[in-house]
Amino acid sequence: MPIQYRKICKGGDFLRSSRIYMAEDHLLYVLSNGYTEEYRRFFFKDIQYIVLCQTRSWWVYTGIWGFIGAGILAMMFFAASEFGEMTASVIAVLGFLPLMVNFLLGTSARAVIKTITSEEKISLTPRYRSSLKVLAEIKAKIEVVQGRIDKSSLIPGAGQTG
Repeated sequence: MPIQYRKICKGGDFLRSSRIYMAEDHLLYVLSNGYTEEYRRFFFKDIQYIVLCQTRSWWVYTGIWGFIGAGILAMMFFAASEFGEMTASVIAVLGFLPLMVNFLLGTSARAVIKTITSEEKISLTPRYRSSLKVLAEIKAKIEVVQGRIDKSSLIPGAGQTG
């Protein structure tokens, strides 16, 4: 019987795309650059940790869109008499639209998955909030396979008050 996969997320950047599929006992990570595809299989029983962190690319895109928006605003300020004030105002607001969308989508994210044999950088989704949702789904599956760990047994004094 063939393995049944369910796509749980897709991510990537301008040059590469990635997809993660979930099977009963493992994750399949597919990284594609248009010409080639790489496949990585992570078995739930082998996963030691997954770390999710915010990346700096969000700040880079925010700076780029802000710079472009400010340039359009400056051009429309000086060209308002040519286009009319209302048209120049609309164009200036549209110049800041990508910046506003970037803010609303939130910060970008990257994850690292560590197994017994390797440590791989993976892209769950481009944004941090949506990556948290995917990570929660993966965590639930790992806990089914490996069992749930009592956090108080890992940290001395955890769970004690006073």
